[in-house]
Amino acid sequence: MTQSNDVFRTMSQEEAEAFLQEMRDELKPLYKQLERASAETLRLRPVFLAKQPWGKRCGMIRKAMSLRVNADAAAEVLAAFFMERYAEDVAALLDLLGVEHEEGVLSEMTPKQPTKAKLKAAVDKFRAGENAPQRALLVKAFAAQGAVDWPHLDAMVFDLEEAK
Repeated sequence: MTQSNDVFRTMSQEEAEAFLQEMRDELKPLYKQLERASAETLRLRPVFLAKQPWGKRCGMIRKAMSLRVNADAAAEVLAAFFMERYAEDVAALLDLLGVEHEEGVLSEMTPKQPTKAKLKAAVDKFRAGENAPQRALLVKAFAAQGAVDWPHLDAMVFDLEEAK
């Protein structure tokens, strides 16, 4: 089962920079929270991390958030980011997957995995929509949630060996 830290682990440097740039520009308090958590994990002063060149800072944050110890922090940041910035996309993904929700919030604690064919069709259709990079990241963030134990989705979005 994947965890939210795996979302950061699988980000490229370019994806991390784009994601963090949007967060810094649009959700400054959330970005600062992420920066502080990353500095703490790396045993750095937050001021030191904040003064690093942008590319290096993004790499350091990605490294810190990719650690298993930060799975909960990564989950919180991803959920807050997508619910604040892309709530309509969250709802659209859940609708395509046939998961009951109320404005993007799951109705059930552990939704059942759809059939492999339905899952593939839904993910492919969702990723093909507008803003494909953020939609692909949203699918990964959804798959990595603790409530979502869907081996076929994990394999599909994290390029894992197909789960039995």
